[in-house]
Amino acid sequence: MMEEADLHARESPWQMQRAIDRFYRFYNYQRYHERLGNVTPADVCFGRAEASQSNRKTLKARTMEERRRRHRASKKQQQHREALTSAPLDVKLKRGQQPEGTVVSQEPQNVPFR
Repeated sequence: MMEEADLHARESPWQMQRAIDRFYRFYNYQRYHERLGNVTPADVCFGRAEASQSNRKTLKARTMEERRRRHRASKKQQQHREALTSAPLDVKLKRGQQPEGTVVSQEPQNVPFR
């Protein structure tokens, strides 16, 4: 960001001042600093560092729990699909014979119409 302020030729001092102001706002209010515990300098200055870190920890815990839940659900689906595709397909049936576990509906025999 600071490179942007340095590299571009400015037509007026006001343009340079705007570029510096943008960098200042970004650096102090948006950019997390590892040395400050991954909070912004503004958070430290205004006493919001602990609250900010607490909110981020809570959000991270919720996100990780959601990821675990989705992963477990995905694993179950995958195991179910594998179980369905690994069922034996080499069962040979005689004509008219139904596979085990299937229900065959009985059609009515020759019943005369009235």
